[in-house]
Amino acid sequence: IPSESTSRNVASLEDGACTVLVCGSADIFQLRSQTWFDDRGYIVGTKHLSRESLALVTRDNDPMWSKFVNWVVLSTIHAEENNITQETYWQMPHVNLFGPTIDEEMLRDVIRATGSYGEIWQRHATIGNFMKREGRNLLAANANDTNPLLRSDLFWDDP
Repeated sequence: IPSESTSRNVASLEDGACTVLVCGSADIFQLRSQTWFDDRGYIVGTKHLSRESLALVTRDNDPMWSKFVNWVVLSTIHAEENNITQETYWQMPHVNLFGPTIDEEMLRDVIRATGSYGEIWQRHATIGNFMKREGRNLLAANANDTNPLLRSDLFWDDP
């Protein structure tokens, strides 16, 4: 029973109108974090059947905001690559990315508030032990990786 609404799909599963629920990773994660599946005795498979990647999207009429959002994300990845945590945020570099508009402590403020990419992952994505930190969710940090940041979809099904 195709539906554009995850809640309608879940209702169809609950009332027996369908026997299998296929959702995007984010939808499954949300339901899993609420222990929806566990409470009802359902089993969640671990094989990814698509290359669904999530991305931040900003409006194209404010390029300064888009750049700011990009730098916030990159700073969390940089912090993880350099073992900088919320406790050691002061190790982040001073930057002058936006001139006098935004303080040179910008990257430090980001890590002080959120922690590194790994800390954010640990805090939010491991709820219910559903999303393991493996494959494309790891930093590309060894000699075989061509990208110094996160793994791209080229590696999407590698362990």
